[in-house]
Amino acid sequence: MEMVLDVYKRPIDPIYPVVCMDESPKQLIAETKVPIPASPGEVAKHDYEYRRCGVCNVFLACEPLAGKRTVKITERKTKLDWACFIEEIAGQYESAEKITLVDAYKEGVSSAREIARLCEYHPAYQWLTGLEVVNYHTLADFRLCHKEDLDRLFSEVLGVLSYEGLVTLKRVMHDGTKVKASASDKSFRRRATLKDHLRLAHEQVEQMGDPRSEQLSQRVSKARQRALREKRERLEKALKELEKMEVSRSESSKKKQMRASTTDPEARVMLQPKGAYGPSYKVQISTDAQAKIIVGVGVSQSANDTGELEPALERIEANMGENPPQVVVDAGYTTQDTIEAMAQKQIDLIGALPERRKAPWDPLKRRGVSPEFYPQAFKYDPGTDHYACPVGKMLVFETQEQQGGWQRYRYRARASDCRACAFQAQCCPGTKKG
Repeated sequence: MEMVLDVYKRPIDPIYPVVCMDESPKQLIAETKVPIPASPGEVAKHDYEYRRCGVCNVFLACEPLAGKRTVKITERKTKLDWACFIEEIAGQYESAEKITLVDAYKEGVSSAREIARLCEYHPAYQWLTGLEVVNYHTLADFRLCHKEDLDRLFSEVLGVLSYEGLVTLKRVMHDGTKVKASASDKSFRRRATLKDHLRLAHEQVEQMGDPRSEQLSQRVSKARQRALREKRERLEKALKELEKMEVSRSESSKKKQMRASTTDPEARVMLQPKGAYGPSYKVQISTDAQAKIIVGVGVSQSANDTGELEPALERIEANMGENPPQVVVDAGYTTQDTIEAMAQKQIDLIGALPERRKAPWDPLKRRGVSPEFYPQAFKYDPGTDHYACPVGKMLVFETQEQQGGWQRYRYRARASDCRACAFQAQCCPGTKKG
């Protein structure tokens, strides 16, 4: 497996070409309304409603160094279809003595165990491995040890796609989704319990004795040593993650004892789509709107999307060398800090504002405030930075507060002005501060 990255570094050679190949299912859709073409001063308009027309499979093979690309559309994705496409690729290189075919993750499979299982029977994987059995530990270790090389390979592939005009980066769609962590709800422990487990793990390692002892086979002894060592490392990491959570938690949650998982220390308990809570991660995905190609991926421990857009743009810039001129997000990203950051970067941000659960004037109505004194009736003067109430009293700036990603600025009138006002009962009933 370590030779895969070296394959991409080979120079171009028509006798020994390097061909990348992959396939993907695609949904077929049709317009229900005739699109309105672009005109001077108007952009093209497409209705969001569409009609499903089934699915197809797209095979793609490319030789990056030669700039050659082969595409084949099939109704299905079977072993026979795959074999026919391989035969078609071979037919394009009749003068070649040997074709090196690099196959990507098939069908979105990223689990090392699943890839190892497919290597036992799937023709594509058997062809890549030469019918050899590949241990899933080898696959997992390869991906961990060569993470930087794989990230660089991902960036180079995006660079080729951008050079060919397949990725324009004119508009990027960004969103996040929660994925379940490899941990149980019962694996989360408090600090005292984690320290007890860590102490027991140290004692067990010491009691293992010499791994070369004849009482156990070398294989069994080393396996136990490795299991205990990994358990101890996870417990130590859980204590470090617990310290991070205690530092970053809010004032309202300081009385609550924090917990960390003993099996997946970096996981966080998050609210799931169906209302239950469970150990999860938040995956942030950025996609080119035109090509439908992922241009940036990140994983965070944040349960919400607040503050995740700026790191996502940094990943896009690292992969593509530039920022997109336009980004589309949902209401979870549109905080005041994010809006100001996008304006500073000169990026057009398209996103909905968070919906209020209640009408904004409901609290004022319950307090008995008259509609004539609702906030929209107060006039702001940017020159003097003050508000004027409907009867002409001045409200000056007092302080600013952070509330859920938004900056709230508070302006207040003098208490003496409010007490002497004939409309105090309609403007600020039940208060003497103004």
